Amino acid sequence: SKCVAVKFNKSNLSIYKIPYDGLCFVINGTNATVTGNREFFTNSYSGDVTVPETVSFDGVDYTVTTLGQSCFQSSYVTSVSLPETVKTFEAYAFTECKNLTSLVIPKGVTGINTSNGVFDGCRLLNISVSPENTKYFVEDGVLYFRRTSTTYQVSWIQENKTGELVLKPGTVEMGSNNCPNINVSRIVFPEGFDSCHWGLGSKSVGADDLTCEFSDADYEAFYRRYRSNWSNFAYCFGRDSIGKVTLSISSASEEDWAKYKALKDTFHFKNIVDRRTGETY
Repeated sequence: SKCVAVKFNKSNLSIYKIPYDGLCFVINGTNATVTGNREFFTNSYSGDVTVPETVSFDGVDYTVTTLGQSCFQSSYVTSVSLPETVKTFEAYAFTECKNLTSLVIPKGVTGINTSNGVFDGCRLLNISVSPENTKYFVEDGVLYFRRTSTTYQVSWIQENKTGELVLKPGTVEMGSNNCPNINVSRIVFPEGFDSCHWGLGSKSVGADDLTCEFSDADYEAFYRRYRSNWSNFAYCFGRDSIGKVTLSISSASEEDWAKYKALKDTFHFKNIVDRRTGETY
């Protein structure tokens, strides 16, 4: 299971998997990608890990730009120090790293694959971001990705976060499987939010009740926005959340309220609350 220098892809002889300074890397062109040192997503990396800016092979230096898919998955790392050359975290890079409690995202990172649980199963109590990073920032225990200058994606929520979570205005999306143990009782979604992916909290919500508050009033606009995501709202806070989530809306009319009520059983909401009238169904 040790990493040794081998050709990684016979159809492209410039791609190699090499050991360097206790880690494994795939080198291709002028760049290097951190990779796992075992097959089947179980890595033996442990303790404090420092990823170098460059690795050398056959007299050539390669710039480390990527944390490869599952590179630290299920390992026993307690800290991972990253160079400013890293630009991308691929899927499952830190999945099930249960001893990793903090991480610093350097200024060069522009892409974290939060659609495939890069932090799923971690126990991350803190993520901080270089102030020079132009794509990511942390606010109130939430890691945001700047999709545009005015819109954001939630990429991570602090482990065991409690109380009320008010998402930043302009937030339009939440990534998948990156906040497995949040304990908030209320999430306030801003106007324009349109996508809550599967498995936001893939292990458990923790709280007995969770209220999701939306600003939309007109049912037709609301339904058009979320119709492909209803099942995700039922499951996105974990299997333990089924039947615990209350949908809080402010309906525009009695007709709209009747349509909202019809969603309760279909999508496993505990209650639906109309803030306009105070009625609970």
